[in-house]
Parts: sequence; structure tokens; C-alpha cells
Amino acid sequence: MKDIDFELDQSSFSDRVYNAILELLINHRIKPGEKLSEEGLASLLQVSRTPVREALKRLASDGLVVFYPRRGAYAKGISPQDITELYELRRCLEVFAARRAVGNIPEKQIKRINLMIESCHLADGGDFIEAELLFDREIHKTINTYCNNTRLKEMLVNVDHLAKFMRILHFDREELARENFAEHENIWRAMIARDETLMIRLLEEHLDNRKKCLLDHFHMMYSGEEAVHS
Repeated sequence: MKDIDFELDQSSFSDRVYNAILELLINHRIKPGEKLSEEGLASLLQVSRTPVREALKRLASDGLVVFYPRRGAYAKGISPQDITELYELRRCLEVFAARRAVGNIPEKQIKRINLMIESCHLADGGDFIEAELLFDREIHKTINTYCNNTRLKEMLVNVDHLAKFMRILHFDREELARENFAEHENIWRAMIARDETLMIRLLEEHLDNRKKCLLDHFHMMYSGEEAVHS
């Protein structure tokens, strides 16, 4: 972590520290299974150890950090069970949220996402991967925002952190990003057409496809291992 340059965002101080460490974990600049030093993170972020300690506790609640007795905090490893459980949870929460969001999304936001779709269609290579990632995050954020259920939104935020954490395992490949984009575009078209039956079927298929893709990639890369740096 010594060579990482990181700039804190402008939210409240405790959230800034939390978000900074979260970003390092999600982008795997801190690797799964890596020991987390309060002192090292405090030095990296130029803060005291107290907000770092608080942030690590929050991240443990999110499922991205694990505390072991007499060993300290570690970045969460990934196992097939983690992937399966996450996608089972996503199937429950996201389908319900998407159903509640149908008809609630304002025209301004619909136009915004449609423009992002156009940008994806015009891009290729690394530019496409970046544009697709922005579209992916925006469509999930939109569903979360307009499901009109505060507690559900909070649960979806935590689940989304885990999904981003696992997604980075393999979505640097353009062909997989294109598959993800096509599935999301079809879900979005059904949503804004208010075809709830089609939207739910496509969303469930999408989540099942992404789970299978992650599990296949995990077994290919880490066959014979119980987990990634567990």
C-alpha cells in the first residue's frame, strides 16, 4: 500500500475515511486476505488511528473486512459460498426493489441513462469497459433510489459494495462486460416500458448468469483452493 496515492472525498470526516478504505477494497488495491494495519492505513490517509478503527468496524459489518482474535483485521477472502449467498440475496432484494421502482423513475433520469446506453454503443475496448461500468452503477443506483423504501435502500447499498468487490475479479474483460451491458440494457428497456413480468424474468436471468460467471471464473482461477486468501 505504500505507493498508493489516494484523495479523500468531501463528505463528513468519518465517512471520508470509510469511503477511502472501501474504495481500496472494492478496487482490490488492498488484496483479498491482506492484513489491514490501522497504523498503515492511518499513515496512508493522513488521519489518526481512531477513524480508521471505526471504518474497519463498519466494513466488517458490510462483510468486506474480517476480524480474527489475536490476529487483527483482514480484507475479506472470497469463496464459492460467498458468491452463491450474495446472489441469492441479490435475487430477493433487487427483484423486489426493481418491481417497486417501475413507474417511479423521473423522465430526467430516464434520459440520463439512455444517454449512457448510447455512449456504451459507441465505445470499444477500455473505453467501453469504463462506460459500461458507469452505466451498471447508474442503473442499480436508480433502482435503489426509486424503490421508495428507506430500509431496503440501506440493505441494497451494503449488497452493492459486496457485488462491486466480487465483480472486479473478472470484469476487466471486454466480452464479459458486453454480456453484462446487453443484459442490463434489456432489463432497463423492460423497466421503462413498465413491462414488469418481462423485467423480472430478465433481472432474474441476469443475476443467475452473473453468479454462474463468477463461480466459473473462481473455479478456473483458484481450483483446489478453499478461498482466495481466506
